[in-house]
Order: sequence, then C-alpha cells, then structure tokens
Amino acid sequence: MIGLLPFLLVGAAATAAPAPLLTRLDKMARILAMEDARNPGDGELERDLADPDRGVRRRAALAAGRIGDDSLGPALLRLLSDPEAEVRQMAAFSLGLLADKRASDALVAALKDPEAVVRARAAEALGRIGDAAVAPALAALVVETIPKEATVLTVRGDDPGSARDPWLPQRLALFALVRLKDVPAAETALLSAGRPRFDWWAATWAAMRLEAPALRPVLVAAASSSDPLSRALAARGLGALKDPAALDVVAPLLRDRDQQVAVNALRAVGAIGDPRGVGMVAPGLRSPDPVLVWESLKALAQLPPDRTLRATVVNLVGHDQPWIRAAALPVLARMDREEFALVLSGLDPDPAWWVRAALAAALGAAGDDVSLGILYGMLRDPDPRVVPAVLEALRKARGPDSLDTLRRMLESPDFAVRAAAAEGLTELKASGQSDVLAAAYQRSQPDADLDARLALVAALAAQKDTRALDTLRTAAAPPRCARRGRTRRGRGGSPCRGRPSTTGRPWPSTIPGRTPSSTRPARSSTRATAASRSISTSSTRRSPPPTSSTSPGAATTTASRSTASCPAS
Repeated sequence: MIGLLPFLLVGAAATAAPAPLLTRLDKMARILAMEDARNPGDGELERDLADPDRGVRRRAALAAGRIGDDSLGPALLRLLSDPEAEVRQMAAFSLGLLADKRASDALVAALKDPEAVVRARAAEALGRIGDAAVAPALAALVVETIPKEATVLTVRGDDPGSARDPWLPQRLALFALVRLKDVPAAETALLSAGRPRFDWWAATWAAMRLEAPALRPVLVAAASSSDPLSRALAARGLGALKDPAALDVVAPLLRDRDQQVAVNALRAVGAIGDPRGVGMVAPGLRSPDPVLVWESLKALAQLPPDRTLRATVVNLVGHDQPWIRAAALPVLARMDREEFALVLSGLDPDPAWWVRAALAAALGAAGDDVSLGILYGMLRDPDPRVVPAVLEALRKARGPDSLDTLRRMLESPDFAVRAAAAEGLTELKASGQSDVLAAAYQRSQPDADLDARLALVAALAAQKDTRALDTLRTAAAPPRCARRGRTRRGRGGSPCRGRPSTTGRPWPSTIPGRTPSSTRPARSSTRATAASRSISTSSTRRSPPPTSSTSPGAATTTASRSTASCPAS
C-alpha cells in the first residue's frame, strides 16, 4: 500500500486544475502597471507584444515605447508587419520614442505602408530618431502626393487632432524634416524650380522654423495667402530671417484685418531692426486695439529711437491699461535719455507693481545720474516684487559698482530679492564673495521656495574657492532626516517627519515575478520638477496676468499643432 502512494500523488497532481487565464482587462491592467513602473516585467511585456488580441498588442506597443527599454526594439520591429494597421502605427510611434537608429531602415520601408496613419507615424518616428540620412525619403513622401498637374497645392480644413486626417502623413513628414534640420530636403519638399509647392500652413510653419534663406520663397508666397494662419507664420518667418528686403512683404500685413497677422507683422519689423520700420510701426500707436498698441511699443523698443514720436509715447505713459504703460516707458527712455528722469519727476508712483518694475528697467537703460538716484530710491519700494527688477537695472547700469548693493540685498527677508541679488553677483563674476554667499545660503534654509537656494548654489559654484566648495558639499549632502531613514524604516516609520509613508500605495513598486534588484527606476524629469516648484508658490518675480481680456499674451500666434502625444485610437 505504501508503494502505491507515489503513484496516487502523481495522479492527483495530473488532475489538478490549470492556472486561470488572464482576462483582457487583467492584461491591460498589468501592462499599465509595468508602464507606470518603467519595467518590462521579465519578458511579460514582450509576450504581450505577441498576444492574439490586437488591442493588447497595441497597448503593449505603447507601453514598450514609454518604458524605453531598447531590448523591446526587435519585438516592436516585428509589429511593423502586423496585419492590424492600429498595431503597426503604434509600433512605429513607439520606435520613435526609443530613438534607436537601428530602426531607421524598417521605418523608411513603413513610409510605403498602404495605411496613411502608419506612414504618418513612421515619418514622425524618423524625425524623433534624428538620422539625417532618411531626410530624402521624408521629402519624397511629401512630394509624391502632389498631383502632377497642380502648380500650387492649396490645403484647407486639415485637422491635426484627427488620426484619420488625409494630410497627416505629409504634415508629420514636414515636421520630421524640421526636427532633422535638413534644409536641402526641405527645399525638395517645399519648392519646385524655386516656386512653392503648397499653400498650406504646415508648409509655411516648416519654412518658418528652419529659418533658412533658401526657403524665403515659401514665406513670401504665404504672406499673400487667404489663410490667416499662413500669413501670420510668414510674417514670423520673415522676421526671423532679419532681411531688410522683407519689409516690403511685411508692410501690407501690418494692416491685416486678422489681429494675429498684424501682431506677427509688428514683431517681424522689430526683429528686422531696420530704421525704415519706425515709420511702418508708428501708426499702430494710434490703433483702437490695445494689443496692437502694445505690440507697436514693443517693436519700437527694438528699433532706432525717433524723437518725432515722443509726444505720442508720452501720452501712452498715462494709458489706462498698466501693461501699455509698462511698454511705453522703455520706448520713452530710449528716445529721450537726457530728460527721461525729469519727465518722471512729476509723476506719482504707478499703482501697478509691474509697471514700476518696467520703469526700473527703463531707468537702468538710461543710466544717467538722475536715473540712478531714482533707482536707489526704488530699492525701498513697498512691494518686494519690484526690487529684483531694480537690482537687475543697477547691475546693468553700474556694473561692478553695484556689488555693495547686491551684497546687502543678500540679507533681505524676501527669498526672491535674495535670489535676484545672487544672480546679479553671478552675472558680475565677482570673486571673493564666498563668505557672504555662504551666510545667505544658511539664511535661506527655512525658505519653502527653492529659488534663493538655487541661485546661491550657482553663485557659489562660480567662486571656485575652498569656502564655496565646503558650502556646496553641505548643500549636496542628504538631509539629516534621510540619513536617519534606515533606522526609522527598520521600525516601520517614515524617514522624514511630515512626509507621507509609502507603505499604503495602491500600486506595487515592483512587478510580481521580478526581483527588486533588477527593477528599473521610473524616469524622472528634473526640469519638470523644478518648473512645478517654480509655479507652486507666489514668487515675487512672477509676471502678473494682464488686467484686460485683450491681453498681449492672447495675441501670440502658435502653430504648434502638437504631434507629441500618442496617436489616437
């Protein structure tokens, strides 16, 4: 009987129930968890890339690109031959995220795919990879769709937000050429015998971004397009070329009925900087549109001063909109340096702090003794948000002579003032300041905002002496609570007081079946973290929102029809 026991155990094992199969929802959840942890799960994600379910394959392809593991590249390359177009286009998109040049040949072949969305994502991926050798293939993708009998192909009504847009391949191919910065290939795509192939905002955008004189015919033709976006982009591109000959093309756009076109034309005249531009911009000072008045003032600030406009600009110093007053002050300072301070002497301080900050910049540009006297008085402005602009103006006007003022302001109770003072010392490249900078760094330790400490670290790094190095080592060391963390974690506690424990997180830190030692950490963005910190507090150096619905920021023309997001389902 005892001898039969092994056979009975084997029979019981043979009749045991098989492991339950994962449902589609389970697979999607695990793919999401792997993507969130930036961990391919010991081959699990690669198996998902070959799953019979096309939806699972598509979602796994996106996760593979976002995880960024080059070992998944071969599996993604195989998906470029998948029978489902949605899987192929996602594989192409993710290969672009991996940015592995070994995928270039397969993606060039995908430019011939029968599905437009796959061709589009292959072009986008080639632009992300950055292999200049593929530029001719991208140009060919753009050109081959143009009817041979068409002299200029006019495109209207395309939808960059739709994956089914028929112009998606051509648009993303042009964007890829811009990423590659390949001007000869762009010439092939945009010009035929020196004449534009397209009347299309995307073609104008590409020429504008490349800033190449060879593409000037595209911009000149777009300036007379019936599409206001093309006209606005043309003006912007001509301004970037800084060619005075373009003023004749830009001049009609200054009177355009579309506000964005006129705004970009004014900016172009300012960027070109030719003296003839003063007379072209001056009528904008009397425009009923306050945005155009503001843009005209900004353009005049870049052009040679013209005293014949002094009376008009002086009137704008008293405009009811504070952002127009702020723009008028630098223009008046440039055209009337000798009497600028005298003009201001009879005025009360502006109620808007950012106008006073603009005044500080204008006084610094004037740089005379009277202006400097006013600036020193502005150091006592009741609103500390003005003081950083005053410090910057003093540094530019006085240079090394502003050193004592900057050192004194390192003791300010306001973190933004201390940050501005530290940045000023860095710009002056003043040596021997380690002691005061180290003391200021210690005073900044309790600050909730990092601006002052970051500026002080940069200033200390420029000192290059032992005192500065010791302070930088202290700044680089982990906080005391982190050093005590091992002991506290051993007792089940959180390492730092006030920081939430992660013991109750809803998602595991590692994927089941993968050892923690081989888990890849999630990628982080230091730049994004710093940006989030910079907007999380009411820093005294932030520019205020305009008080009018017709703010100057609302007039900015952007053709950033983004293709960076993942393709639509």
